[in-house]
Amino acid sequence: MATSKVRPTLKSLAQGLGLSVSTVSKALKGAPDVSADTVKAVRQAAQTAGYEPDLRGVKLRTGRTFLLYYQKAVAPMQDVPDAIVAAQIETIASSLAGTPYQLQIEPWNTATEDPLPAIRRIVKGRLADGIVLDTTQPQDARVRYLLEHNFPFVTFGRTELVSEHPYVDADNEQAAFVATRHLIQRGHRRIALISPPLLYTYALQRRRGYWAALKQAGLPVDPTLLCEGVQDARVARRIARELAETTHAPTGFVCANEISTLGIMAGLRDAGQTPGTDVELVSRDGALINHYLYPPPATLFLDIRVVASTLCDFLLRRIQGEAVETLQRVLPCELRYGELLRESSDKPAHAMVFQFGSSAEPVPSFVDHDPKILADDGYAHSTESIP
Repeated sequence: MATSKVRPTLKSLAQGLGLSVSTVSKALKGAPDVSADTVKAVRQAAQTAGYEPDLRGVKLRTGRTFLLYYQKAVAPMQDVPDAIVAAQIETIASSLAGTPYQLQIEPWNTATEDPLPAIRRIVKGRLADGIVLDTTQPQDARVRYLLEHNFPFVTFGRTELVSEHPYVDADNEQAAFVATRHLIQRGHRRIALISPPLLYTYALQRRRGYWAALKQAGLPVDPTLLCEGVQDARVARRIARELAETTHAPTGFVCANEISTLGIMAGLRDAGQTPGTDVELVSRDGALINHYLYPPPATLFLDIRVVASTLCDFLLRRIQGEAVETLQRVLPCELRYGELLRESSDKPAHAMVFQFGSSAEPVPSFVDHDPKILADDGYAHSTESIP
């Protein structure tokens, strides 16, 4: 006669690990007073045993939903899908394994939708226990609202609000500075900046780094080389083609991301130029996509999986009440020059990369004080006005 399998409980997990029931419970919740090694061991044991908490009573007692809400910014329909989005979502979801939390994703169309009403709905209805935001603005209304309502959240990107809040961000200013300086050191004097819309904090940070590198080298800022508002490959392709056909065409490009890099390379070829020979690019990359391009461009690399797992960790810790000051991190990018990955290679992707620079050094201090660099002084040109 078959015997039914005994359902694992907190008590049985605790006995198997030699821990108290309280410690196991807190580890599964990601409590800050439990060591990272213990949290990892408990979650792994829970997953192996097939432990699933009975949340019905907990929900009734505490009002918790055990849902995390991710408002994911998405650009309008693009020719090329963004693989980074999939990597982010997959990493956050896998980071929640062994916890009672589930991930709910709601796309936010940055071209047509106001993101604030959805945040209000979540908070007023207590439809989630915490929120992840990205694509932040300097005075982000969503962040202000969540701070006013003391609702747990974390942002991918910083703001310029006076009130502190949890965030994870790339060092965008330093990355753009290093990318531009690299091209200058390679002999380029006309360098185009391909940038997202200046509504967003990270776009402003990148522009400051770009300007700082030009100023350090004694080069002027040419408004015709500031291409802002680029979010898809089609627009980037058109811009590259139009710039390549001008009298004083750029010989270097600092690209916004992998998608814009694809568009820039296609546009240069449309104009009869060869990327890597006639024109050099520095791209952004979070998932080694650029190593499958030919020729592979120099790349500012920040592993999106590190970003996503840190976002998840910070949000869980904030839900547990950890102080904001310990939940803020700016991650450096690495300037890499990669070889084309070949299917026959037995080396992992990171081993195929020769690192010849780092973004760890500080941006010159005049970036913080020069009003011409900090101000929106007319250098910002939309992508529709490229000559």
